[in-house]
Amino acid sequence: MPKDRVRPHILRSEATCKCGCGLLPSDGWLDTTDELIDMCGFPIGISTMCRCKKYNKDCGGVNDSPHREIGHDYGGTDLKCHSPKKRMIMMRKIMQLVALRKITQVEVCDGHIHIANIPLMHRLYECFNWGKSR
Repeated sequence: MPKDRVRPHILRSEATCKCGCGLLPSDGWLDTTDELIDMCGFPIGISTMCRCKKYNKDCGGVNDSPHREIGHDYGGTDLKCHSPKKRMIMMRKIMQLVALRKITQVEVCDGHIHIANIPLMHRLYECFNWGKSR
């Protein structure tokens, strides 16, 4: 795999914490996100995957943000999406992964879709929310 990628459909720059600390999501979460993009059949940009504690605070993230979950197969990803047609395709594929318990939280926003796999006791476990892209 090329050095600029962590998975076939995910650039290293998309996966690592934006502060430059080098923090990466778990291998399991990278695999799930890559699987979703492959299932969709078209490129999907990623605006955020994991965040270290400091960057999460600096960008206004909540303390228990799914982007902070980096153990096991946990994690959060914000997938760029402005097209209603592509959003529908993405949601169909996301729901397939929800049925397999690979994704346990979804938030649909006007410019992105947030997906996450989080622990059973997390307050957002099995939540489907509406949001607004910043």
